Amino acid sequence: MELSDSDLEVALSADGFNVSIQTEASEVDGATLNWEDPRAVANQTAPAAGFVTPTDYECSVQIFDFCLTDAMEVAAGRWAFNFTIRIEQNSQCGALSATMDLVEDGTGVFL
Repeated sequence: MELSDSDLEVALSADGFNVSIQTEASEVDGATLNWEDPRAVANQTAPAAGFVTPTDYECSVQIFDFCLTDAMEVAAGRWAFNFTIRIEQNSQCGALSATMDLVEDGTGVFL
């Protein structure tokens, strides 16, 4: 890919040179940037490694919302509770499942 003169004009600003090129990371082995400018003190060339498949993943679960949305008595002394849980995790870590238990420890009942 070669930047046109108008591309370069847009990329130049009072703060320096800013250009961003995007492609699918998994499709690229690497890239080389060749910078030539007759006004520059020196031309620059810089290689960059492409996408490298990670060998380990961050597999923690992020909980965004945990809300009691509804509670109703379904029989005398028997209740039904509906919860909404919104979570996110890395799909590379496998399937995600969740369970909830009611625990009574003498001081109360806890989820």
